[in-house]
Amino acid sequence: MHRTARLLQAADQVRKRLWASLPWGVRLASFWERFAVTTKEAFGRTIYAEFIKRGIEGMPEVNGKAPDPQRLPKDYGAKFADRAYRIVMSKVRNPALVDEILSNFIVYFISKGSALLDPSKGLKSAESLVYTALGNRVINHYKSKGRKKETPIPVSDDGESGEKEVDFPSPSELDTTDVKRLLHHLQPKLERIHPDAPLYVQLAFLEGYKDRDIIGDPAHGKPSMLPHPVTSTGIPLNIGNWSNKYKEPIREILQEGFEQFL
Repeated sequence: MHRTARLLQAADQVRKRLWASLPWGVRLASFWERFAVTTKEAFGRTIYAEFIKRGIEGMPEVNGKAPDPQRLPKDYGAKFADRAYRIVMSKVRNPALVDEILSNFIVYFISKGSALLDPSKGLKSAESLVYTALGNRVINHYKSKGRKKETPIPVSDDGESGEKEVDFPSPSELDTTDVKRLLHHLQPKLERIHPDAPLYVQLAFLEGYKDRDIIGDPAHGKPSMLPHPVTSTGIPLNIGNWSNKYKEPIREILQEGFEQFL
């Protein structure tokens, strides 16, 4: 093997190991950014969608109608997410760590935490429960790092402290096997979007490749990592047509998968 090729191969192996060593929250936040969805936007819309599914009363209407949790506007839950972000930021003062905590919280609220919601108490109570749990998660983060940090329990807008003992499990992190099972479960749906969509998600999420490396630009001599680098109409793929045609459907399937499977 040519020396340059060996160096590139070695560098790629180092990159993969570094990516695999990152906490799942960091990888998830980075992955969502590909879909032009900030962690804060994803937090507000996803947690509010869970509120709707659990029958929480007082949810904001969308165009004068009851909100559909599968079709929420991009900024739905924005004020709630802003406050959640400020609560965590005031304690950790590190934007990357805030994104990690919020991303991990999304996954575990979907899979376990939303069962603690009490629909009879309404939106303010549900929001307060989340703020409290986020505060407790920050405490748990510092405890896991061997540091003691006293963090006051946040209060809701109406001055109530919420349920002080409420917290959601602080997982050791998602297991790679869990994510692979999720992708296997979603493979038929992803393939209906594009035959290489499952491979795209694997390369981007599990292995950390950039879109420019995955998609390439075959029409201009930059090879693609995908075996079928053309659109459904036979046009060679590039980052532009991949983003415009496939990214939003992929994001919707993945978000639904996180909600139903993890």
